[in-house]
Amino acid sequence: MIGAPESALQVQVFAWAKINEARYPELAALYAIPNFGKIQRGRSFDVQIAQRLKEGMRPGVPDIHLPVARGGYIGLWIEMKRQQVRINKTKPPTLTRTKPTAEQLAWHGRLKALGHHVAVCWTAEQAQEVLELYLRRPAPQPLPF
Repeated sequence: MIGAPESALQVQVFAWAKINEARYPELAALYAIPNFGKIQRGRSFDVQIAQRLKEGMRPGVPDIHLPVARGGYIGLWIEMKRQQVRINKTKPPTLTRTKPTAEQLAWHGRLKALGHHVAVCWTAEQAQEVLELYLRRPAPQPLPF
């Protein structure tokens, strides 16, 4: 969905994951990370932010996590971004992708350094493809002891 908010894209990803759990049982472990963008704006906005920070919420953490080891990685993180249609009076409409913030990029680097795979997706279909490709990678072998 072009122009769809990130939350709508995530709903599509999780609906797809639920349907495909029989094929990929590991998808039952897929979960979303609440983020600051979903906090209700209004009188208590600053209070909500302060409470979330005390609870351990961190700005920039990717939106979706699959805590499953595959192909040498210890987990998969997906950052959902949206596509926007830009309308200009003198040019045809163009499709642009929102970019990860500096905080998000810092988290991506940190997670990669710790052995995770991180992907940025602009559509639900991209996220689904990333999940499938990741889950098709070889699982780690258990230690013999």
